Amino acid sequence: MEKDIIYLDYNATTPVDPAVLTEMLPYFTEQFANASSFSHAPGRVSSEAVDKAREQVAGLVNAQVKDIIFTSGATESISLAINGLVEFYGDKRCHIITSTIEHKAVLETCSALEGFDVTFLTVDKKGRIDLEELENSLRPETLLVSLHHANNEIGTVQDIAAVGCLCRQNETFFHVDAAQSFGKIPIDVEAMKIDLMSFSSHKIYGPKGVGALYLRRREPRVRLCPQILGGQQERSFRAGTLNVPGTVGFGAAAVLAQGKILENKVYVDNLTSFFIKEISSRLEGLTFNGLAENFLPGTISMSICGVNAQDLLCALPRLALSTGSACSSALPQSSHVLKAIGLSATEALSTIRISIGRLTRFEELHIALDLLVEQIPELRRKSEQTL
Repeated sequence: MEKDIIYLDYNATTPVDPAVLTEMLPYFTEQFANASSFSHAPGRVSSEAVDKAREQVAGLVNAQVKDIIFTSGATESISLAINGLVEFYGDKRCHIITSTIEHKAVLETCSALEGFDVTFLTVDKKGRIDLEELENSLRPETLLVSLHHANNEIGTVQDIAAVGCLCRQNETFFHVDAAQSFGKIPIDVEAMKIDLMSFSSHKIYGPKGVGALYLRRREPRVRLCPQILGGQQERSFRAGTLNVPGTVGFGAAAVLAQGKILENKVYVDNLTSFFIKEISSRLEGLTFNGLAENFLPGTISMSICGVNAQDLLCALPRLALSTGSACSSALPQSSHVLKAIGLSATEALSTIRISIGRLTRFEELHIALDLLVEQIPELRRKSEQTL
């Protein structure tokens, strides 16, 4: 990344923490053995490193160590959770509940299911589901409720504990997409009554290409059909040679996150409040989306009246911002999340997402504010001249 670039897209990905990289490096060179090669000492060293990482990741969410299955990332974990559950139980239950603002990994997986009835819960202007609507949507044949903990575009945090209670009362499995919340806000799979949970390493200053699925083994036990066949790795749920360096890095990142989760949250919350207050005092015609009572630290979705978001990003090459989810940024259409909370197509196309991380500095936000305050009025003037 160029030296002068100010990175404000931490919801898309984070850099690998130097301490994490240090933990990973030996497993690329000196300790390179396959973790499934139990017949010799180097293989057992790699296997022990994976076991340690599994324990570290489990500790961040109060999970049992053996309930963690390593994958390539949250998207694969979501696919394994939903498709694996449907394949195992689908002949007995044929109804799934999710919401209209889920990540495409959930929405497209649910939409592709054959013979299943899928209920898409609506959300209010803040992006919150209605617990009463959820309760009324639960049926005896409901197999799964799948909701994200924190929305990646507007930052709204759902009341996962309340949803978990409703699901447990209905004997319905509960899957949580925690890609954005894992390591940033506290999660307790026991207290929240979560049965399955997906998350990624690269959102918490770990490496890309590694993630995990939490799969409850008891009270109640969750059964899945594997989606990748060909080996007995990861309790036979996910065949394929384990990414040992990535897994080690994931564990190291989880330890770092757990040690400073509250400290980092307070710091990022302060940066977020500062940015919103400053830009609101210097510019008119701004609307902030989401910002419910509970929202993901560092997530700012801002609609700018009279400005096309893509034009603004092009005019600000020094700022690494986005218009929404990184997984959808190449699509020439407005965000399904912004549409679901009531924004018009014009408002959605005028929206940028600023996501702040624990490496963001106040000085960077000052510069970003100055650049935005300079360019937004200029783009408004150009827009008015073309009308």
